[in-house]
Amino acid sequence: MTALVGHETPWRQWRAAVADERLHHAWLLTGMAGIGKAQFAIHAAAALVEVDGTAQPPATSHPDILILTRP
Repeated sequence: MTALVGHETPWRQWRAAVADERLHHAWLLTGMAGIGKAQFAIHAAAALVEVDGTAQPPATSHPDILILTRP
């Protein structure tokens, strides 16, 4: 998976919220096109379904992650 360049602060905040079990019911990923909102969402989904000590398939082909695309 690609790195989240430029999103270190929101990623740290998201990981802290997950670790402290304070994860809000929704996160709004906003901004101009091309800044990495989709990559952030994919990284977040992968982090939520990961199982410690178990090799995980790539997020884009993980059976527990559904990525919607435009037709």
